Amino acid sequence: MNYLELILKNPFRNKSRSTLAIARITIGIATIVALELITTVLSVSTEATLKEGAAEITVQKIGSSNMVSAGILNQSLVNKSDNITGINKITDVLQASNTSSTSNDMGSGGS
Repeated sequence: MNYLELILKNPFRNKSRSTLAIARITIGIATIVALELITTVLSVSTEATLKEGAAEITVQKIGSSNMVSAGILNQSLVNKSDNITGINKITDVLQASNTSSTSNDMGSGGS
């Protein structure tokens, strides 16, 4: 028996193992193709949204974690971002929040 015959006969000796190996390879390739398709669709969708101008981008100071503590941006930063190509409009946002808590503690009744 030469090596070529051995190579061709060996995968078909254990049919269940060969079938499972082919199934795993097929699932792996299908997963890679599906992830590539999802990535492409999301990329095209995001690009279309940004090109249509339907996206709102919020600029905050470094270190601020939310809109309440965002602080004030310098006017020079606003002027710099006004010169960026693709920006149609820059608007200010005024946000007020009420941080006081009202307590309606009536007690536990009569003792």
